[in-house]
Amino acid sequence: MDVLITFDTDAVNQNNRHGNPSNPSFDYDDELKWIADNVPVATIFTRIDYQVNLYNKVRSIMPHFEMAWHPHVYMPDLSPCKDEETISDMIVALHETYEINMNCVRMGHAQGGNHIIKTLHDLGFRADSSALPGRKSNDAGRFYDWERTGCRPYFPSRNDYQVSGDDVYDILEVPMTTIPMLASYDKAPVKRYVNPLIRPEVFQPALQNCGHLECLVVIFHPDELIEGHEDGLYLYGKETFTNNMKFVSELFQNHKTLTMTEYEKKWR
Repeated sequence: MDVLITFDTDAVNQNNRHGNPSNPSFDYDDELKWIADNVPVATIFTRIDYQVNLYNKVRSIMPHFEMAWHPHVYMPDLSPCKDEETISDMIVALHETYEINMNCVRMGHAQGGNHIIKTLHDLGFRADSSALPGRKSNDAGRFYDWERTGCRPYFPSRNDYQVSGDDVYDILEVPMTTIPMLASYDKAPVKRYVNPLIRPEVFQPALQNCGHLECLVVIFHPDELIEGHEDGLYLYGKETFTNNMKFVSELFQNHKTLTMTEYEKKWR
């Protein structure tokens, strides 16, 4: 099995109830340094958009890591944009404004769609990792639909971005791996992405059934290495990350850790 360790440089607490969308903080330099010292191979999905440009910050701390693009597209009130053409227009404008020169991309909040994947393809990206298999959301904070997508990488159909087909785009969709997990507040397991900051008692039993996967795409966020937040699913801190990644290494003893670009080339 191939393991792809990826992380998104989102704002501190962006993905939990303590976040402040109107005044985001990206103060996790120490955590980036810790990742650089303790994670041999990873792909950094770096925020470069109208809210923040973290390229220089991340590159200075982690010069030898693969950098990929992670744009967040918001409406003026910071709610998610739900119009595909508007999203695509903003992607093109951002790509031109910041002179993006990266092989891989992951849309903020897992946004996807036929128009979006066409735009990413036309901009020359070799791989996209926005898919969240088996998940769908349309609320104040999230807008995406990957309900019919599986965990296996694929070239998206020109008629349906969620699956492959006979007429496809030349951009490899590498979905974030989702597996059923049972948090303390769940009545039944829910498909969630493989985040090593999930409580070990939830994360590790769920991973036991992943031996059939061709690749395991791991995703986390640097602020989750800062201790302080916990709930029925997450337990932030470096100890949780270390324990869970050690478990991954021991469970998949013959795995190879690759960057997103290395995997994309291997797949082709």
